[in-house]
Amino acid sequence: MSNLQIVTTSEGRALDYDGEQFPLPALPFDATVHAYQAPGGLWAGAQAPGDPRPVYAGSGGVKLGTIAMDADAGAVLNQKRASMVVTMRQARRALLDQGHLAKVQSAIDAMPEPDKSKADVDWQTAQEVERNWPFVLTLGQGLGLSDTDLDDLFELAATL
Repeated sequence: MSNLQIVTTSEGRALDYDGEQFPLPALPFDATVHAYQAPGGLWAGAQAPGDPRPVYAGSGGVKLGTIAMDADAGAVLNQKRASMVVTMRQARRALLDQGHLAKVQSAIDAMPEPDKSKADVDWQTAQEVERNWPFVLTLGQGLGLSDTDLDDLFELAATL
């Protein structure tokens, strides 16, 4: 087998085989990459733990080998954030505990219309709050919270 490796490019990660590159997806899990030399060029398929092995479906492909690929940190973080959901009570308690609750209505009032009206409805009526909800992202900015601050706030809220 020649030089089969995973490299970082300006566009993300890629499988490199003797200088020929095949872009790889940003995955939130460790994977095994199966590489094939196909008539049209390099081809690769990523296999998640427990999934069946991807096989080049065309004719004339030659398997080059496999290589381990670590989970993409950004994809892991995005997956974690997508799963962060708390009740409105938990969210309000976390905001209170961190000294932000009294500033929420002012941050909503500072939003332009129609965002302000939508945020007001969400703040008053939502039963659950999702970390990646546009209202949360906009409100977080209005409160001067970073992405990490919002993550920490949701982690705290989940304990309340």
